[in-house]
Amino acid sequence: TGLLYLVSDGAQDLLAAYDPVSGEITIAGPTGFGAVECLAVDNTSGDIFAIDDTTDTLIQFDPTTKTMVAVGPLGIDGSFEACAFDDSGDMFAVDDTGNSLFIIDTAGVTATLMGAEGALGVGNWEGMAFDSHAGVMYVSDDSGATGGVYTVGLTNGQTAQLSTYDSDISAEALAYTSAAATLVVVDDDE
Repeated sequence: TGLLYLVSDGAQDLLAAYDPVSGEITIAGPTGFGAVECLAVDNTSGDIFAIDDTTDTLIQFDPTTKTMVAVGPLGIDGSFEACAFDDSGDMFAVDDTGNSLFIIDTAGVTATLMGAEGALGVGNWEGMAFDSHAGVMYVSDDSGATGGVYTVGLTNGQTAQLSTYDSDISAEALAYTSAAATLVVVDDDE
């Protein structure tokens, strides 16, 4: 087993590590960035990347120093609330403001629009997860009663709704566990 890394979203973004064996959370310290909104692991390399939503900068986590380091600016103005890697090591990110899907080149530090601007449709896109068994990318829309879980086409950015939420759910994050073949939705409503 390894550590699960997380970023808190508050007055100061903090990087923390969760040890599933001991159940302990250890704060590594401030991320050094204004608004880290998404965090994703490239399972082909083990590298962890994030995007700073304030500066639209690609960030890489250094597990040795337990710090986040700027890789470079993405060259676009977006509101990247969710990101995930597919099995090929391609990073995808959702621009919540433009309702669009981007593929992120982590080596060349570029963001390329997949499909048309606004192809995701109007929503409050907050979570993203990849099902490696089915080869499907999921996104969550936390727009209350009209929100739900969607699949998203990785070549055209178009969505298909799979489910709607109860009006009491506001989905902020998604994760897919292949062991249980389960999509987990995190609700941030109280």
